[in-house]
Amino acid sequence: MKDDKKMDQAAALRNKMKRKVEHHVHSLPPRSELHRGRNGKMKWRIPLTYVRFVVLIVLILAVLFVVIYI
Repeated sequence: MKDDKKMDQAAALRNKMKRKVEHHVHSLPPRSELHRGRNGKMKWRIPLTYVRFVVLIVLILAVLFVVIYI
């Protein structure tokens, strides 16, 4: 008798969640409509770590150039 109650409770919750998920999925726009406006130019994003590394290399090369040729 207890098992029947637990099964019924789980079935009710399962059905409730299934309806909720189905409702959510059907309310979303189609993927083609969602991505239609993304034809713009892609932006390049360079992490700050790489910028610091390049600046450090340029400074080291500048110092070496000055030390060697002057």
